[in-house]
Amino acid sequence: MAKFYNYIYEKSMGSTMIGFGIDESKLKRTIDYIESWLIRYKVPYELVEKNHISVAQIKSKVKKDELVRLINKISNQPFKFKIKKITMLPGRQWDFIALELNRSENFIKLFNDIKKKYDVVEFSGGMRPHISLIRITPGIATDEFMADIVRNVPLPKKILSKKVELWNPRFKVDYSKPKRR
Repeated sequence: MAKFYNYIYEKSMGSTMIGFGIDESKLKRTIDYIESWLIRYKVPYELVEKNHISVAQIKSKVKKDELVRLINKISNQPFKFKIKKITMLPGRQWDFIALELNRSENFIKLFNDIKKKYDVVEFSGGMRPHISLIRITPGIATDEFMADIVRNVPLPKKILSKKVELWNPRFKVDYSKPKRR
């Protein structure tokens, strides 16, 4: 146990992300439906390995123990999201087919609280809470193609956060704390 505490107190993390772990089984029908379209039209794609809701991407180096304390504090707060729509989010290397979520006041407050304390990534157009589902080559999915996909897509009614996660720069979960119910 002492080895764990030494590890956590000595380590600093940069380019990390705080996010919510979710029940990925709630997304299976939606992903299967979109995937069937991509297969039918021979669009190359990759499934996102671990679906989650990003809260804040922290650019600066921060001691890991400080981030763990923040995660533990956040785990006491309930977060529930309603689905807004399926959308295409452009990335640096990939475009992402994603579920865009409605922005709740408590989610915006959490992001702003983190932003006051740390140097975080801010996107043009403001914060768009989302769950990335599938990666595709940029520019492949036209507006018409996306309109065909989303026309009858089965969507979950809501998404609940199940845990709060600290992601390392290699896009792996480094620490996780289940939500208190």
